[in-house]
Amino acid sequence: MIPSDFSEDALIEQPTIALFGVLGWQIENCYHESFGAQGTLGRQTKDEVVLVSRLRPVLDKLNPTLPALALDQAVEELT
Repeated sequence: MIPSDFSEDALIEQPTIALFGVLGWQIENCYHESFGAQGTLGRQTKDEVVLVSRLRPVLDKLNPTLPALALDQAVEELT
């Protein structure tokens, strides 16, 4: 018998999101995300896969002795 919801969302995305939650990751359902400066995650478009507004503070926390220029370069390389 074929499941009634035979979709990528039901079979791949939702189980993966649930697993990340079990592993202690902060998860968010952004299916209905809004874009722009006041958007859900601060992305301008769905093409921005790296959340720079969250990445930069974490890099700073993990590398408190690095100068701002080094952190800027790290963000540039990662994005």
